[in-house]
Amino acid sequence: MSRRAHYIDVPRDVKAFLVRAFGVEEKTVRNALTYVSDSPLALRIRSLALQKGGVEMYVVPADELARMREG
Repeated sequence: MSRRAHYIDVPRDVKAFLVRAFGVEEKTVRNALTYVSDSPLALRIRSLALQKGGVEMYVVPADELARMREG
């Protein structure tokens, strides 16, 4: 099975809230939400993003998705 990319999808206003709440730059929030960073701060950012309605998203290649549907 291939490695799947994943991220947390949140609206812009929630991203802005996270920047203000943690006193960090947008890049820090973006890196946390896309799992580029795995620091304790990134874990807290992701946790709050999910509490604020963020949705965990997975990017799956089409051929792998077809195999998953087949069984």
